[in-house]
Amino acid sequence: RVEFGVLSLIFLVAVINYIDRQTLSVAQPVISKVFAFSNRDYSRIVFAFLLAYALMQPLSGRLLDKLGTVRGFALAVIWWSAACALTAVAGGAFSFAAYRFLLGAGEAALIPASIKTISEWLPVERRQYGIGIMNAGISIGGMIATPLVGWLLLAYGWQPMFVITGALGIVWLAVWLLF
Repeated sequence: RVEFGVLSLIFLVAVINYIDRQTLSVAQPVISKVFAFSNRDYSRIVFAFLLAYALMQPLSGRLLDKLGTVRGFALAVIWWSAACALTAVAGGAFSFAAYRFLLGAGEAALIPASIKTISEWLPVERRQYGIGIMNAGISIGGMIATPLVGWLLLAYGWQPMFVITGALGIVWLAVWLLF
């Protein structure tokens, strides 16, 4: 039961992470029209995310070692969920880049936190299976992000779309902390 619970939570958080990551790319045509973003503006926003993600990969691993898995994962999910939701208040290219930078900083912890969780909760002979489950969550998240985020965008608009997708992580966090 514990192994199933851990793997289910790892799978779900990977799905959520990749949904949050794809929100801007799915909504880009609408947001670029609203704010008159050029291709250069959009590329700078994406660059901000990727820069933070790259910088925080090793730092998030160190932070997880200091905070522990439960608290470290919780902090990362709160961080990236808030950054995703706060993107709803962005008012231009600079603020979009700033919120996406914050998103990248938080999302960088997904893989280190997942692998640390797997190594702590699964026996050695099942750890590669656990990493496969995490990778499946990443793939499924990327696969369902476009239709889900597209539907949210069309049904509610771009600002609620960011808030709703950001809230998914908070729901996951509640289950994580109870587990």
